[in-house]
Amino acid sequence: MSHLGVRLAALLVAVLLPGCPFELKVPLGAPQPRQRDDRLVGDWVWEDKAGKQDSTLVAILPFNESEYLIELTEDDKKPGRFRAFEVEIGDQVFWNINMVDTAFPPKSYCFARTTLRDDGRLSVRWVGGKGVPKAFESDADGLVAFLKSHSSDPALDDTDGASVWRRPLSGEIEKGRLKSWSSRTAPDAASSGR
Repeated sequence: MSHLGVRLAALLVAVLLPGCPFELKVPLGAPQPRQRDDRLVGDWVWEDKAGKQDSTLVAILPFNESEYLIELTEDDKKPGRFRAFEVEIGDQVFWNINMVDTAFPPKSYCFARTTLRDDGRLSVRWVGGKGVPKAFESDADGLVAFLKSHSSDPALDDTDGASVWRRPLSGEIEKGRLKSWSSRTAPDAASSGR
């Protein structure tokens, strides 16, 4: 499983290890009508920082007017499915993310700051477990205040920094899966969305 897949799958096992996102049993807020950013909808590709053959197809789908369904697909594995919605805290947008499974309410949420960059790529910075006091694990209001007051603190981010997702290259997706690395062109080539 890729690094991104491992990070999100951590929601299932609820293990807070270094390099894992901070988790909370409640979201930072409630989904707000018409708060979904449709520029994010479509296919994205996440590649590991080392540029190895590890990559994940990330499909962001509209679920309703304020929430997304995110599917992570690696190789020929069954996609992992996550619910995400945005909450504005200060001048930043935080995704509230939880695994879609049969349990309700969700077991836990992790959080990420997202920015759609000028080059069309999506920067995803996970709120790390090391930068947030453990006292906020059961205090959503306290965490919101903490995030607002520490929004520019790099210690807030997970130790691995930002994940950068790009749109897939033309012809890179076949039957809902990424083609093999051997048939791809360079990642800086022209790209297209879903």
